[in-house]
Amino acid sequence: MIDTLSLRYIGAFTAVILASIGTGIGHGVAGIGSMKALSRQTLGGSQGFRAMILGLALSETGEILTLVLVILLLFSGPAPFLGGGFAELGIGIAMGLTSAFIGFASSMVVKSASIAIARQPFFSRKIITFMLLIQSIVEAPVIFAFLISLMIKAKVSETVSMYNGFMMLSAGIICGLGSIGPAIGQAIFASATCKAVGLNKRAYVKIFPFSLLSQAVIETPVIFSLLLAFALIYRAPSALPFMSIIAAISAVISMGIGSTGVGISIGRVAASACLEIAHNPDNYGKLFRTALASQALIESAVIYCLIIAIVLVNMF
Repeated sequence: MIDTLSLRYIGAFTAVILASIGTGIGHGVAGIGSMKALSRQTLGGSQGFRAMILGLALSETGEILTLVLVILLLFSGPAPFLGGGFAELGIGIAMGLTSAFIGFASSMVVKSASIAIARQPFFSRKIITFMLLIQSIVEAPVIFAFLISLMIKAKVSETVSMYNGFMMLSAGIICGLGSIGPAIGQAIFASATCKAVGLNKRAYVKIFPFSLLSQAVIETPVIFSLLLAFALIYRAPSALPFMSIIAAISAVISMGIGSTGVGISIGRVAASACLEIAHNPDNYGKLFRTALASQALIESAVIYCLIIAIVLVNMF
């Protein structure tokens, strides 16, 4: 029989394991890529090593925040009712999934930056600055997941109902699922941006603003998932709780799948445009407009998913 403490420990275990797997694999990939880059070009060795250390330290953000929340879970005092246990399980899923995929995506940026430094050793300072700025934006979903987890934890009390517990569990799940697609898209795009700078440093002034704008667009599904999580956490009691829970599950599935497809697609489009800018910077204007138009049309899919999800959550 599942009890509250079991759900709390499963949530803590899930968060730690997922965050460690994603970040650990990412660090390994980044480290191997950095060593290969240094073996090809030793001229920028010290700057390449510096980029690796700084980048991998920043990619640890998710694991650190996960550790903080796991400590809060394990030392949160008496166990609440079963509904509170499901809510705490949602915290583990939200932080674990988000930290795993974002940690891997952030590490891929480090790998690409190291390769770019090997190609352009005298441009290493700007590449490192560029890498850290990109990583800071990539890490944003982890901050969102942390805030959602704190909100769920603040609402958990000894008397939280089973209905509210399932709503908060759903909020944690959509927070984690909603970060998967954008994280993969960010990994694809951020790797391409650093590669583009390494291919043509003269295109840096054009790649830089395009990268910031495209990263914001890629992370839009995360914002929409965050809005759905808010709606689930603050969902009013329903006269038909069973039907309301089914509707919430349907909303989470539709939003999670929609966010995954949109995040990956936008990342691929932006990555292709960024590499084309490096190869043909004189055609920047047309590439910029075409890429933004494509991203806007792709983005409409997740907007439709959000509308349907909100309707489902408030249907019963």
